[in-house]
Amino acid sequence: MKFLILPLFGIVCIVGLLGNALIMYIMQFKIRQKSITDIYVTNLAVADFIFLFMLPFWAIEMGMNGRWIFGRVLCKSTSGSTYVYMYASVFFLAAMSVDRLFAVVFYGHSQKLR
Repeated sequence: MKFLILPLFGIVCIVGLLGNALIMYIMQFKIRQKSITDIYVTNLAVADFIFLFMLPFWAIEMGMNGRWIFGRVLCKSTSGSTYVYMYASVFFLAAMSVDRLFAVVFYGHSQKLR
């Protein structure tokens, strides 16, 4: 099972890092007038990028049968960034949903609120 998961982690990491880097580049340099949704998508891409940057460390730990070889500081920062990613992703998705709700339900008033 481990021999299937580790290459899959590598593929997900490479494709995800490239995809999120492309999204951040496009949002930052190619879109002139940014909407609130564009800002949420950019923040979500940054959170995903941070998580994907830490994914190889988790894969190596899995390959070493749960033994962490990178030291205490990297263990704490990897674990901390994973929790920050999880909460940030949920927050940005919820914020996008609420923003879209206001845009659809309160169409006339939502422009003033946003």
